[in-house]
Amino acid sequence: MAKLAKLEFAALDISGDNYLSWVLDAKIHLRANDLKKIIVDEGDASPEENAKAVIFLHRHIHEALESEYVVVDEPLVLWKALGERYDHQNLVTLPRARYEWTHLRLEISRFQDSGRVQLRYAQNYLLDEAMW
Repeated sequence: MAKLAKLEFAALDISGDNYLSWVLDAKIHLRANDLKKIIVDEGDASPEENAKAVIFLHRHIHEALESEYVVVDEPLVLWKALGERYDHQNLVTLPRARYEWTHLRLEISRFQDSGRVQLRYAQNYLLDEAMW
């Protein structure tokens, strides 16, 4: 069944491709609702706060994940289970992002160098034209 409520941010995809951004968004929203302590401290929350956090987390995961973790009623257990499942994304995504960033800087540097060369040619051309 499709989720009818509007989500505050994108739900965690079943592939886990958006896990890193999902974790950041979830932490921000839990902190804004004064519920972040639930995923950090064990047993330091009321049953109402636990229920709010579980509902929030269940609403923001893919439907297939939601049915897989439907019996999990503790937010910290759900948080850790999702972390164990998808936290390897740090090992995959971070090196790739660093590699792309390095190569992007090299491309920008090459582009800037070629622009400087073209500017020098234009300068010399204008100086030659001015002398004649």
